[in-house]
Amino acid sequence: EYILVNKRFEKIFHLTGASIIGRTNDELLNYETASVLQFNEELAINNDKPVEFEHIVKTGNDVKTFLSVTFPLHRPDGEIYGVCGISTDISEVKESQQRIEDALDLREKILSESPIGIATYDATGLCLSANDALGSIIAAKKEEVMDQNLFESPVWRLSGISEVARESFELNAKLRHEVKSNTAFQTAVALDCYLVPFMAEGERHILLMISDIKKRIKAETETNRLRSFLKNIID
Repeated sequence: EYILVNKRFEKIFHLTGASIIGRTNDELLNYETASVLQFNEELAINNDKPVEFEHIVKTGNDVKTFLSVTFPLHRPDGEIYGVCGISTDISEVKESQQRIEDALDLREKILSESPIGIATYDATGLCLSANDALGSIIAAKKEEVMDQNLFESPVWRLSGISEVARESFELNAKLRHEVKSNTAFQTAVALDCYLVPFMAEGERHILLMISDIKKRIKAETETNRLRSFLKNIID
């Protein structure tokens, strides 16, 4: 039975102190809430120590998430005569956490599904993240891409991307760089690269985005060949 409650408890459950004192969880609360509280109260008594838990409380149209701690109360001789429960409304915190998790899930989905190669680096050139598409474009495994320092690795230096990345970082400006190489990535590549500096956690980072443009280059070459062929016919 309840011995004492505060005003906040009354407000949450839309009850008054007079209607609460002397009654039990089962009499006052819905089945789900009463069961959770009863379980943790018994756990605290049986183990003679505090129990911390999260639980959802539904009252009318309101749904709240609480972080609660329940602990046994002792008489001077050490006998347990009751329990005390203290709860903090963490609904806004949980909602914020969910929004963050949803945003992270969306980011991961965008990275994994994007046909564009994407990687992020810190100020030292250390790779913080990379998607599978980037590895596929440069004929490398994602893990190998993660091991390559943007400013120091021959993979990026021979392609000229390192130099453009430094310039982008120093100027704090978005820069574009086109790569046509047969050696830098151990395969023939034609790449359109964007380097974008950005701030994260108070520090400068850089975003690398790479598109495979071999098909575009091939189409342009074929177009130029046809133009030259037609011009020769006309001449």
